[in-house]
Amino acid sequence: MTNPKERLVDFKLRAEPPSKLMARKIVENLSKNQDPLAGAFTNILDGYDDRGYTPSLAQIETWALSEVKAMTDTFAALHRDNADASGDINLTEILSKIAGDDGPNSMDVLVESLAKTFSWMDTPFFRGGSPLDAHWHGVQINSAMLQSANRSGKIVDTLDDLLQFALESRIHGATEFAGGFTEDPEVFKRSFDEKQRQIKSALEELSAIKDFAAKVGFLFRDAWWLDEHSDAALKGYLAKETAVKAGTAGGKASSTARAKRIEAFLPVHARMMSRNPILIDDSPEELAIRAMKIAKKANPGLFEKTSSKTAIEYWEYIRSDADLWKRYQEKIKYFK
Repeated sequence: MTNPKERLVDFKLRAEPPSKLMARKIVENLSKNQDPLAGAFTNILDGYDDRGYTPSLAQIETWALSEVKAMTDTFAALHRDNADASGDINLTEILSKIAGDDGPNSMDVLVESLAKTFSWMDTPFFRGGSPLDAHWHGVQINSAMLQSANRSGKIVDTLDDLLQFALESRIHGATEFAGGFTEDPEVFKRSFDEKQRQIKSALEELSAIKDFAAKVGFLFRDAWWLDEHSDAALKGYLAKETAVKAGTAGGKASSTARAKRIEAFLPVHARMMSRNPILIDDSPEELAIRAMKIAKKANPGLFEKTSSKTAIEYWEYIRSDADLWKRYQEKIKYFK
């Protein structure tokens, strides 16, 4: 299967405009002594065709799964670290221990033990993260599609239950009638009234499915846009915004000073993260401020006029600039 993102930029219009197609059809009909307008009119309800501009849901799902595939090795390692000797999570053993629990302390220990098994859920991708994080869009798409599938299952269960109810009611009625017993006609109505709540709930699930479907489409398109354009767009936008916010004021001297501050800030932040992986759970803002404090302590003269706000802006700028971000990642590897 081709990359579905390629379809987003491979849009082609019809060879002939609708007016010419309609005129051609009328002329053909007249030449055959047929109704001139037979088959000449078409509209958007006659058949959806976006000329391959958008991918199918299956293609989006395939892309999303491939995006998160890079995380599977990490999750597998976490699973191995927190599984029993056989490599499997022994939930039966844990449940048996819970059943024989004699105090809150042992229960807390079991909770902590079991929580480690699911520690992969604590990664930024699942706890929040941002659209600029790798695999974030893929994870969100998978989550939204699972939500839709879950709700679709509820609708199917509701319909199946209603059909089963109708079938059983007909069989019951026929049996009673054959036995000479005439049942109260209101019984079926009262029984069916009890199903109204299920029907209403199913209709509400439809609304939720539409919402999640819209999210899937938006997330996929957003992922494509970020891949294609974010580098240039963010670099231009942040360069303009941070020129004032970071204290450059547009002058050559201040611009040079700012470049020196970023040059000093970048390796400090990288060293801090590479040597303290536990910090990954902290917010980007907190980490930027912490790195700025370290950089300021090492070189107070250079960072004399900086603030917490400046630290955050420097970090955002590093994230948005392809060259700086590449150097940051290289520093991370260097300090490990």
